[in-house]
Amino acid sequence: MSRKTFTHSCGHAGEAFIPGCGYGKQVAYMAEQGEHQPCPACRAKAAQETATAEGLPALEGSDRQIAWAADIRPGMIQQAEQLLHSEVAKLGDRANEPVIAGNLQKARANIERLRAITNAGWWIDNRSLPSKFVLVGRF
Repeated sequence: MSRKTFTHSCGHAGEAFIPGCGYGKQVAYMAEQGEHQPCPACRAKAAQETATAEGLPALEGSDRQIAWAADIRPGMIQQAEQLLHSEVAKLGDRANEPVIAGNLQKARANIERLRAITNAGWWIDNRSLPSKFVLVGRF
């Protein structure tokens, strides 16, 4: 069993652990990486503050889940918004046609539904969800 304690950049203690033998190098690497970043609790707190500043609801879950989901959520939302913007640009004047305008409105509503998701586990589980699925509401 390989175990190493270290101090995160925020000053809190951390531990790298892999059961079994022969994992000393991997544990040392994990500890070295941990020394260069804040602990999950501090990352989660910072993520919550950033989300509040951006108008997003606070995430719910463990500190590790929140820290991870906070890295995923902004990118997914931005990708969906960029895809919608590019689709509108492609449509040009056709974007004002009633059927197309209705579909674009639904896509905007789906992005707002995405922004409202607070379950950190959902963001982690769906981190590879294509943006086109967000626009059509398949999430």
